[in-house]
Amino acid sequence: MTTSRTFLQQGGLLSRGFVEDHGLNHTAQFSDQSDKTNGIWHRIFLDHVDIHDRAREKNLYGPVLFQFDLNILLTLAARTEILVTRKNPVHWNERDSDSERWFRTKDELARHIRFGDFGKMLVIKTPSEKLDFPNRKALIILDDPQRKLSSGENAYTHAKNRLTTTASPVNASIERRECRKGCSCAKEYDEDTNEEIDVYFT
Repeated sequence: MTTSRTFLQQGGLLSRGFVEDHGLNHTAQFSDQSDKTNGIWHRIFLDHVDIHDRAREKNLYGPVLFQFDLNILLTLAARTEILVTRKNPVHWNERDSDSERWFRTKDELARHIRFGDFGKMLVIKTPSEKLDFPNRKALIILDDPQRKLSSGENAYTHAKNRLTTTASPVNASIERRECRKGCSCAKEYDEDTNEEIDVYFT
C-alpha cells in the first residue's frame, strides 16, 4: 500500500533504486537484496499476467495491482531497454550467464513464453527509472481481505480511501477484485495476523 501510494504521487511506476535514492516511502520486499546483487535494482518490473487471478491465491507482493495495456511498451523513451527473464530473478545463481537469465531474441521468447508462467517477467531499464501512467490515468485492482484493521475499520474501505485521496497528478480508477472459483486468498487473508493486515492495507 505504501509503495502504491508513492507511485500515484509520482505519476507512474518507479524502480526501487529510484525510490530509495530519493527517500520516497516504500515497503521492503524479500527480493530487495538479491535484486541489488544482480544489478537490476534500478529497473522496473512488470508481470505479464495477473498472478493473483492465475494462481488463485493472494500475490505475495501485495494486494494492489496496477493494470497496464501492452501498448505502453511502444511509447517508452529513447534508450529504453525491455528484457524478459527466463525465471524469477530471486532464483538466479551468481554463476548464471546472461543467456541463462534473459531471453536473447524475439523468436526465442515466442517459443518459450506461456500465459501464466510467473517467472518470466518484463524488466525495463529506462533513463528516468519511471514508467508513467498513460494519459495520467491508473487502473487499480484492489483485494478485499474481508478483514478489519487493528483500528476496527474495514481494511478494503480504508485502503481504497487511502489510494483515492492520495495527492496525485493521476486519476485513479479502483476496482474490487472479483476472484475466480477456487481462489484461496480469503483463507490466506483470514490466517494473516492483525499486524500483517495493517501492513498490507494501511
